[in-house]
Amino acid sequence: MSLDETTSRVQILLVEDDEAIRIMLLELLRREGFTALSAGDGLEASVLLSNVTPDLVVTDYNMPHMDGWELALYVRRRFPLIPVLLVTGEPDGLSRAHHAGSPFNAVLGKPFQLHSLLSMIHALLNKGAQPKRRSHGPELPHEYQPELG
Repeated sequence: MSLDETTSRVQILLVEDDEAIRIMLLELLRREGFTALSAGDGLEASVLLSNVTPDLVVTDYNMPHMDGWELALYVRRRFPLIPVLLVTGEPDGLSRAHHAGSPFNAVLGKPFQLHSLLSMIHALLNKGAQPKRRSHGPELPHEYQPELG
């Protein structure tokens, strides 16, 4: 069975502090057939992660209580094989996410096209679907690398 045939079994944790964006992205993910959970910040997400193990975490960078970087480090320690996608418009977050040692598997800058987000999600899930999720360092597919300065 391909990943597309089993998207309803794929669970995505969306972490976004802007409620309007979070609701819109949750609706998009659910329309695409994913099971989607959400949290308003990294701390709330870390509590959720004590009860669920998602297939992918999509997080904003700049959030109260625990930012996206801290959340990604938490995910790396607890679930080293789960891909983490950073979605941010924060210049510091974009720059920092591209340095060695970044806990993110991929980065998408805001604003973004919805099809770009979905393509990146599918790419990360398909990559993880090969031999059951290999542990690997953060990497960013060439086609998603933004041009920085």
